Amino acid sequence: PPEETAWTTYIVGTVFQYLPDLPANSKLELTFAIAGDVPLGSGLSSSASLEVSVARFVEAVLGDAAFSSEITGYQSPAKVRALRCQKAENGWCRSPC
Repeated sequence: PPEETAWTTYIVGTVFQYLPDLPANSKLELTFAIAGDVPLGSGLSSSASLEVSVARFVEAVLGDAAFSSEITGYQSPAKVRALRCQKAENGWCRSPC
């Protein structure tokens, strides 16, 4: 994680959670265009909505490999996604949630 946190840290931190899913010696290049309209008072933070959107995008790019590093067992992909986004927010953005 970087010393200084910027809004892009939420994106990088989320993408970083999926790197263990990549096949060995592979390279991941992504280009993002981001727009949002999370309504005030909707009960969803803007950082969480950004992280989940990024996670879903990365999962679409990785396809079946998206959760290959996780032993999901009884955990649904949605729960694994939420935990990864939380880890990005806590570890990369230093925002306890």
